[in-house]
Amino acid sequence: MYDIGSSLGLPAPAVERYRTAAAALSDPAGLQRLHYFGERGWFADWGTHTEDVALQIKSVTVPGADGQLPQRRDVSKRVSRSLPLPQYVPQFGYVSLFPLIMRLLPAGGDAAAVAALAAAADGSDAGSGGGQGAELLLQQLSLLTDPSLLWSPHGLRSLATTASLYKKRNTADDPPYWRGQIWLNINYLVLRALSYYATAAGADSEAGLAAAAAHEQLRSALLTSVVGGYKRNGYLYEQYDDETGRGTSSHPFTGWTALITLIAAQEY
Repeated sequence: MYDIGSSLGLPAPAVERYRTAAAALSDPAGLQRLHYFGERGWFADWGTHTEDVALQIKSVTVPGADGQLPQRRDVSKRVSRSLPLPQYVPQFGYVSLFPLIMRLLPAGGDAAAVAALAAAADGSDAGSGGGQGAELLLQQLSLLTDPSLLWSPHGLRSLATTASLYKKRNTADDPPYWRGQIWLNINYLVLRALSYYATAAGADSEAGLAAAAAHEQLRSALLTSVVGGYKRNGYLYEQYDDETGRGTSSHPFTGWTALITLIAAQEY
């Protein structure tokens, strides 16, 4: 908004608040203070939340249409067994990767950023152990490549296999959508970030080498799954199954799945 307002020649007071907001939102120290879930070592949403929920299916009788006999129908209802409380949402998924995706994690060489992160870590939740600089980057790269979380042989799944909502339906008529499937748009953004950190962290540094290795493995996995599926069926798909690598949902889908061409060319 600041860039747009400035380009339009709006008065400085009209756009200054957007510049201030942008600076606050891109501050890694503020990000760690507000969203670093120290107990788990990852970034998370904060909200009024409970894990003690269930989807209950109940059979009810509904009137028949046009004089037909009444019919039995299953309806679903979300039931909370305990009150939601303000807390970190303990689901590791694509949302946890956005500090990496947006390149908000210091690569390790920025002394000022590292010092700010150290101060933020002191004010984060108890026992956070929040990393600083390259240490924090390495921690997030380790989470990224953990097979029990998002890493799969076919690409990055959208929700960790350890999450309570992994592959769970939202309602009886609403199957899982962003709860495990592989999406090319987010995978592309992760590849872009990994390519950046492979250089920014230092090509010979531990973090730089880890980012480069993750980039190559993820890129290869995506190319194998997407190109292989296209050769088999002649389609690009909206999403891909994290267990089989096969395309699912809408097809042909040459929206963001067409990013596979930029992935092949390593154009980020």
